[in-house]
Amino acid sequence: MVVVIALLKPSISYSVSATKIIDKINKNDGDEKIVCRDSKITSNLDFSKIKQKIRTKIGYMHSVKKSIIFENCEFEGKVIVDKIVFEKEVVFKNCVFNEKTTFLDTVFISTTDFSGSDFEKKATFSGIIFYGSAFFYGVTFEKNSLLYANRFLSYAVFESSEFNGNSSFQNSIFERYTNFSRTRFNESVIFARTEFGGFTDFKNSRYKGKSNYSLCIFYGKVDFSESVFDFDSDFGSAEFYELINFKKSNFSMNAYFPDTIFHGVINISDSKFNGNTNFSNALFESFADFSNTKFTEDVNFKGSIFENECDFSGSTYNGGKKFEPHSNK
Repeated sequence: MVVVIALLKPSISYSVSATKIIDKINKNDGDEKIVCRDSKITSNLDFSKIKQKIRTKIGYMHSVKKSIIFENCEFEGKVIVDKIVFEKEVVFKNCVFNEKTTFLDTVFISTTDFSGSDFEKKATFSGIIFYGSAFFYGVTFEKNSLLYANRFLSYAVFESSEFNGNSSFQNSIFERYTNFSRTRFNESVIFARTEFGGFTDFKNSRYKGKSNYSLCIFYGKVDFSESVFDFDSDFGSAEFYELINFKKSNFSMNAYFPDTIFHGVINISDSKFNGNTNFSNALFESFADFSNTKFTEDVNFKGSIFENECDFSGSTYNGGKKFEPHSNK
């Protein structure tokens, strides 16, 4: 089932200055929530103007003790968040960000929700700790997006999102359930040196640029089934501890898995490799299922080790084949 999300600009009923919003956050009036709906936010929304500060392990940071809720809003200026601690929920749902958006070295104690939003310019999320669940469901990143060196301690949901510029998640940590299913990466994406602690779902995702998962560690089950890699994909020196599922995936160009370690079962059956394929020096500790897989160009398993059973029945090889694996079975 394919889910199509049509993102429309919010219906704007009001115009609110960013200065007024910051003043409202700073005001000690007993309100526990700042709620803004169906509004156009004028000028830059700069959270460094928050007055209250707290001392943390990395020094003083601005502190926001109120829930921050924006729904169906349009931000005309930049959104700037640097060294902020949000102690309650933060919501930017179905919003449009017309200028650059920057979240740096910030802590979200509770739930964060950007679902349905559209980032028209470059979006940066770096050095962020998400203690609560982080929802980026159906988000569109029109330009380059930098989401690197972040830590997600709870659920991270990017399902059905679209990245129209280059994107980077490298050096991040996803400790629990992570969902990138039905996500579209229309330019290059980098996940290199990222750790995934729980079940990770990339099912039915599309990669129209280069994808880089080199040196990643997947501690939980991983699902890339029915995904399409239109350009080169790199899983070199990655490590998978549990089941890894690539069933019915399509690699249109080169696929690299050299020096990769598969502790758990790998299911790559009924898949297509239309470019060069490299599994050289890979280690397969559990059952490896390559049945009914089509290799159109050169395939290299030289130096790979199969410590358990492997199934290549029904597979076809139309290019050159370097197949000198070592099997303990």
